Amino acid sequence: MPPGAQEEEVKLSDVRWGVIFRMGWKMVAFCKHLALIYCVMTLLQNGMNLGMSQLVGKITQELTRPAEVVIPADSASAFASTNAGPIAPAVRPTTDHSRLIWICILWAICALGALGLGIPFRAISTKLDLTISNRLRSRLFERLLRQGPEFYHTHDPGELNAVANQFTIEAAMTMRQIAVDMLLQMAVLGGTVALLIYNFQMKGPPPTIFGHVIPPALIPIAIVLFAFISPYITGKMANRVRNVSSDMQEKMLAINSLVTGAMQSPEEIQTMEAEPIFSEKHDAQLQALLRSRLKSTLTIESVNLVNGLPSWFIQVVMLAFGVYLALRSGDAESAGNVVAIFLLTPALMSPIGSLSAYIVMAGSAWPRIETVNKMLESRASRDERSGTVKVESVPPTLEAKNLTFSYKPDSRRIFDDVSFELPTGKITGFVAKMGQGKTTFFKLALRFYDPQEGQVILGGRPVGDYAADNLYDHIAMMSQFPAFFHDTLRANMKMAKPDATDAEIRAICEETEIGRAHV
Repeated sequence: MPPGAQEEEVKLSDVRWGVIFRMGWKMVAFCKHLALIYCVMTLLQNGMNLGMSQLVGKITQELTRPAEVVIPADSASAFASTNAGPIAPAVRPTTDHSRLIWICILWAICALGALGLGIPFRAISTKLDLTISNRLRSRLFERLLRQGPEFYHTHDPGELNAVANQFTIEAAMTMRQIAVDMLLQMAVLGGTVALLIYNFQMKGPPPTIFGHVIPPALIPIAIVLFAFISPYITGKMANRVRNVSSDMQEKMLAINSLVTGAMQSPEEIQTMEAEPIFSEKHDAQLQALLRSRLKSTLTIESVNLVNGLPSWFIQVVMLAFGVYLALRSGDAESAGNVVAIFLLTPALMSPIGSLSAYIVMAGSAWPRIETVNKMLESRASRDERSGTVKVESVPPTLEAKNLTFSYKPDSRRIFDDVSFELPTGKITGFVAKMGQGKTTFFKLALRFYDPQEGQVILGGRPVGDYAADNLYDHIAMMSQFPAFFHDTLRANMKMAKPDATDAEIRAICEETEIGRAHV
């Protein structure tokens, strides 16, 4: 956003959930086997945690099972008296020790399994995130390489660097969590509700409210439905999160642009002794980013506090209903159900809390996802208008016919109804002042731009008739300032001809008087 521009109000309704799910599933489909392993491990780990809570309730039931009073079969002898007094009925504990031991062993196995899955689960999730982000970064980099010059006029290198190396990572992680983890959390929520319904089935009459009998199974379902107020509240506050996130993104891009620009022209800065000016600008932008990060942190923590209050309320209500039903049943074994309900309630709120977090995450990351998606979907003008003609060779002719071109509609015309033909078999030079169209003509011939009127004709065909990938097989341009990339000379040469041999490279180096270079 340009300095001084008024920031548009950001709303959560602007988030296009369909785009997030579509991009997320496309990325996940690229590594579907890895994603399947991740889903199985997630469900297995959560299932073990739920099983541990239920088993603790079973252990409590076994320990609170009432003892049996044993009365002798001969009722007369039961009331017989001796010098020592009446004979008391026998009391026999009913706890099945072997059953209790097996429940404890099963709990230990679940606990060990959940603990043992920690490291491989973290490794799988990390590999999944990196694979998805690398795929997204690769696709975006390929798309950026095919953009025309007009694209780079509107996006400076610092911005593109941040989008390709930072935004894609956050976008990939957000899309994976929303497209995959959200569904997994809903499955965990369903399993938790089923266990809660099972534990609410206690002995004794069902509760009544205003004279109406309430089936115990409806209690956890009603509480769960009420618990979804938490994502609703979070969604209402997510707009604030997205606003501060968008502001922080703007500050990050500004710093990237400043540093990239300064590193590209260090000699000019030193010659003008402008180091203090750039340092002051950099420090000012760092302070602005610090304030933006602090504001973002406070906003997110406020949302977390509001999101946690319904969780606390649900836990209190769930425990209260469990205790009420246990007391109403008059069964000592119901204590085990109460313990299980108490331990399962946090597991119930965890998926709902995750849903709230995903809403906040989507609002926070949407500006980055939207930026990445727009660049992925953007196509260079030459790609959009590529022809279907592909030929093996073309006659070596090049001409301009009634050529009219300007870089912008309101700018001066570089060519105004210009026509000429380059003679074949000769070396032809264009002699003109700077800015009079020498390089522009060859950019039109390579279809980096399209003329407003007229045509550039190569080999008897307008260049617009050639498919883009076929056009470059028959025409090439050597810039006044050739690009050499940070790599070996051999690697730079092979960019033009990947199958070039070392002998060919040496011959070219000798012909161009750089034969002393090491290849």
